[in-house]
Amino acid sequence: IQSRWDEVASWALQRSEKLEEHLRQLKELLALLDELMQWLIGKEQNLVQLEQEPLPDDLEIIRELIVEHQGFMDSLTERQPEIDSVCKPMRPKSTAPSSRRTSKAKGPGRFSPDREGSPNKSRKSSRASPGDRATPDRRGPRFSERKGSRASVSQDGGIKNPRAKALWDKWRHVWMMAWERDRRLKDKLNYLQELEKVKNFNWEEWRKRYLKFNNNKKSRVQDFFRKLDEDGDGYCPRDEFIDGILKAKFPSSKLEMNAVADKFDHGDGMIDWREFMAALRPDWEERGPLTDTQRIDDEIKRQVAQCTCRQK
Repeated sequence: IQSRWDEVASWALQRSEKLEEHLRQLKELLALLDELMQWLIGKEQNLVQLEQEPLPDDLEIIRELIVEHQGFMDSLTERQPEIDSVCKPMRPKSTAPSSRRTSKAKGPGRFSPDREGSPNKSRKSSRASPGDRATPDRRGPRFSERKGSRASVSQDGGIKNPRAKALWDKWRHVWMMAWERDRRLKDKLNYLQELEKVKNFNWEEWRKRYLKFNNNKKSRVQDFFRKLDEDGDGYCPRDEFIDGILKAKFPSSKLEMNAVADKFDHGDGMIDWREFMAALRPDWEERGPLTDTQRIDDEIKRQVAQCTCRQK
C-alpha cells in the first residue's frame, strides 16, 4: 500500500507541476496577446492618420514615402511568428488523417497490398512522394507575401478563443490597410512618372514609334481610322481616338495620348484623322488617294503579315 501511495503521490505531483507550467505559459501568451493588440492598435491609428493626409505631387517625396512604408510593412512581417505563436495554440487540434490511423492499425508485420502485391502502385506512390514532401504547408495564417496571404485569410475559422480571434482580425485588418496604402503610393508614383514624361512630350519620337508599330503602312492606319469614323466625315471623337489607339495595344498611356490629341483637337473635341495622317507622314498626303492596285497590294501584305505559318 505504501509503495502504491508513493506512486500515486508522484503522479499527482507531476500533474501539478505540468498544470503550473501550462498555467505559466498561458499567462505569458495572454500577456503577449495584450501587448500585440496594443501594438496593432497603434499601427492602425498611424495608418488612419497617414491616409487622411493627401499624397504630395512631388516625385522624390513619394519615393521617400514608399521606402518609409516598406519599412512599416517589414516591421509587421517581423512580428508574424509572435502572432502565430499566440493564435495557433488557441486553435483546436486537428484530427489525424484516416490513412495514418489505418497504417498504425495494420502494425509492422501486417500484409500491405500496396507494397507487396501491386508493384505498379508502389512505383506510382514512390514517384509522387517526393513532390508531396516538397509541397510546403500552407495551412497557417501567413501574411508575409500578399498573393499567398489572401488565400490564407479564410483559414481563421478554427480560432475559438475570442481574444485570439480578435487579435487575428486586427492583424488582418492592419495588413489590408498597409497593402492599400502601398497600392496608392505606387499608383501615385506611376502617375507622376507618366506626368513627367508628358511634360517632355516629343511628337517626333511618338510619331516614329507609332509608324513602326504599324509597319509604316498607310492602309493599316487608314483602316483603323475608318472604323472609328462611322459617318465618314473624316472626324472621330477625341475619346474614341485615344481609347482606340490604346486598345490596339500600342505602348502608350492615357496621359501621353491626351498630349497627342491636344495637337489635333482644335477645341471641338473632334480629331481630323486625315490631318493626323498627314502629320504622321507628310508624303502620304502628297501621294493622293491610293489606286486599286495599291490597295490590293497593301491588303495582301497586311494579311501575309498576320499569318502565323512557318512558311509564308
